[in-house]
Amino acid sequence: MMATISPALRHQVIKNWTVIAALAGFILWALAVAQAHFFQMGAYGLVTILRWPYFVSLVVLCVALVAEIFRGRSSEVRLTVLMLVLVLILFGTASAVEPVASITESWIHTGFISYVLDHGHVLHGYDARFSWPGGFVLAAMLTTFVGHANSLVFIRWFPLVIEALYLAPVMVIGAHAGVSRRTKWLGVAFFYATDWIYQDYFSPQALDFFFYLVVIASVMALWSPSRRSYVTGQGLIATKFAQVRNAVKLKRITGDQTVAQYQTALIFPLMAMLALIILAIVMSHQLTPYALILALLACLATSRLGRPELLAIAVIFSVGWLSLGASDFWIGHLSVIFGGVGQLTNNIGSGIGSRVVGSTSHLFIVSTRIDFTAVVILMAGIGALRRATDSRALEFLAGAPFVILALQGYGGEGLLRVVLFGLPFTALLAASAIVPTRTGEVRPWIPPTKWLHSFATLRRVVALRPVVVTRRRVVALRPVVATRRRVVALRRVVALRPVVATRRRVVALRPVVATLRPATTLRPVVAGVVLMSMCVLTTIVRGGNDAYESFSTGELNAVNYVYDHATTNQVLGTVTTYLPIGQRDVGTLNIFAVGGSDIPTLAQISTSLLKLRPKFIILSQSQEAWGEVVGGYPKGWEAQLGLTILKKDYQQVATWPTAQVYEAFNKWGPLPA
Repeated sequence: MMATISPALRHQVIKNWTVIAALAGFILWALAVAQAHFFQMGAYGLVTILRWPYFVSLVVLCVALVAEIFRGRSSEVRLTVLMLVLVLILFGTASAVEPVASITESWIHTGFISYVLDHGHVLHGYDARFSWPGGFVLAAMLTTFVGHANSLVFIRWFPLVIEALYLAPVMVIGAHAGVSRRTKWLGVAFFYATDWIYQDYFSPQALDFFFYLVVIASVMALWSPSRRSYVTGQGLIATKFAQVRNAVKLKRITGDQTVAQYQTALIFPLMAMLALIILAIVMSHQLTPYALILALLACLATSRLGRPELLAIAVIFSVGWLSLGASDFWIGHLSVIFGGVGQLTNNIGSGIGSRVVGSTSHLFIVSTRIDFTAVVILMAGIGALRRATDSRALEFLAGAPFVILALQGYGGEGLLRVVLFGLPFTALLAASAIVPTRTGEVRPWIPPTKWLHSFATLRRVVALRPVVVTRRRVVALRPVVATRRRVVALRRVVALRPVVATRRRVVALRPVVATLRPATTLRPVVAGVVLMSMCVLTTIVRGGNDAYESFSTGELNAVNYVYDHATTNQVLGTVTTYLPIGQRDVGTLNIFAVGGSDIPTLAQISTSLLKLRPKFIILSQSQEAWGEVVGGYPKGWEAQLGLTILKKDYQQVATWPTAQVYEAFNKWGPLPA
């Protein structure tokens, strides 16, 4: 069939076969989405309803992406297209399969935005998140701009959109991190393939993380380290000692050991724009400003921040907003802010220990997440030891967020967000474990391994020690050193069109077709296997909570029924908060959930609900799944709870296949409002 194709078309097919493979992967993914049935989801979450086309699409895409990365003449456009398809598969599947948006906080944030739209201000004293209203106000402006009455239109596909927005700043970070082009793209792929943390739901912190990446990417693009005088032929230990001594000099703190990549006339307007972005970060989330301060400190310590004024601006804005703008929160809650200072063990325990509970399926998901993250960090450590570089900025940026754990007890999600803040840099270091950079003033701790090579395109070959030349053939080139890429241990080089040879030198070999040793293919194979494994693991653990964190239309209808029939200050009782609730009537409906940080027994659930006697009670599929997966309750526990409720002066007023609404009535007169 290829014989009937014109040479030009054949050339285009061969040139762009990776994009064609990505198209095939997209078609397989669409087939997998069509075959997935939301109501068949099991205890292990999203992965239980994904069929073989999904995993084949991942394999096809990973093979195409790695092949393009290690190609002799890879294309930025093709790589970007492949990366966007990977983002779609990893972060768009849940949005495509689940009937409504998941994560209760997404719906709560929608309610906050609606309140701002309706009243023009935040509701003071209602929720701590209203003390950082920047993200809600920005979303309210966007909602008004697009002409919608509320922000519900955004929440279902928000994770996919925000993850796609992360691509540009992460690419800039990779381009200016002192790693090779292949390491950059492999690191970007690893970033997405390990982002199981699910902090990209509709929330201010997801937007703030984008701003965080933009600021760090801008800093790394604007300044680079200057050449250091300690680079000599001295030994490894002496060189390392000189580097440490150089790092504590005053010039490092003042930014004098950096080189600006742009003219001063351009840097100052950019700094003004970065200051506005930092202000938006400070006004929108509690934790991100301090992660940014630590990241800017890391850049300053590694000669990647030439203007320490930017760090000062971040500190002033953060402390100023906490003192003045967030005063509604911290007045009377200083122990919440400073109570975790120095309690590193307790803060880590609240992030890990509190999650290792529940059924076998939940324990498997949680333990896999912990092990997966540990392996990625271990790979990053190996990459840090293997790579040569001009600056250890990646290492400092990957480790800086963990200081937060020793300073603030943010709660269970604190550890997740700390890992997320360092993930772009950790991913680039993990990629360096496979494709380490070999040039730079800072030498690697682990010497190069000669048996691990990558494909390369030769345009000039020098220093061939024995050379045997014929008219059309050059053989026995061992070793070969190329100026464009380093290539070693070529067994045979053929088809050298112009060949100019001397006794010790062969020049102008273009093109070169080489038969390589099998070890030459090892690096892309390792990268491909690691990437595919990461993608599969992220699919499993990212959607591991979807059995109770994703919702059905019946559950949404049940919540809307209560909103339509409840009056001001009436109480809605639930077992947990895993419902699509909070998007309406902020401050008018009181919501009481029995299950919180502590998991109650079945007896405690019924006792607490009936003792409070709320006007409405909702029992739903997501709450039942939570009880079975996290609480370890037996199957059918919610049906038994429903029978108990009906015996205690409640009646079922609305029902759907996945939700039931119960309303209290009083035989001896009306209930109080």
